[in-house]
Amino acid sequence: MSELSLRDYSVGRMAAFVSLALAISGCAQEVTDPEPGSSIASGSSGVTATSSAAQEATTEGNAQDRPTLHVVDENQFAEILKAHHGEVVLVDCWATWCFRCLELMPHTVELQKNFGDLGLHVILLSLDSPEDSREAAADLLARKGVDFDSYISVYGTGAKSAEAFEIEGGALPSMKLYDRKGKLRRVFSAGHMPPEPFEEEDIAEAVRELLAEE
Repeated sequence: MSELSLRDYSVGRMAAFVSLALAISGCAQEVTDPEPGSSIASGSSGVTATSSAAQEATTEGNAQDRPTLHVVDENQFAEILKAHHGEVVLVDCWATWCFRCLELMPHTVELQKNFGDLGLHVILLSLDSPEDSREAAADLLARKGVDFDSYISVYGTGAKSAEAFEIEGGALPSMKLYDRKGKLRRVFSAGHMPPEPFEEEDIAEAVRELLAEE
């Protein structure tokens, strides 16, 4: 089989797996290449995640208090992770159109507040469009009380972001937890195959366990 055929086969297989996960879990939101002006469906309830969250953030957000979302690619992000060796690092991959991501955001903020002095460093990575949604995403983070490192993928809302940042199954929410040596130890992802649901306390417990390690 040719290299091109193998690639097509792999992409098709991944798409099939992701579709199965979404159907079973009813909550995962896949990172795709959306059509201009389209919306992304969330869950089995028929609720559609549009740009309303971003629009609301723009309206109510305080621009003066907005965190800066630095645009990064996968290589730059790898260097950022290396700079925090010696700390437990939680990377929260999210997007303004991911309702479950927004539900988890206050918990992520609390983790940084409660464990920051103990060696936890939280990093946010947005998969929104850096051209169209960067300011709206920053406004939303300001409303959520985010005052720590925040970045946005140079590849925006597309399959390239999922590939570059190794987001399991191409689905959000997705959280990665690294130990003090920079080793990836836990992944909490809507893209697990088969779907493995996780709650806020699961993440907090994993953080406590890594902080307790020498």
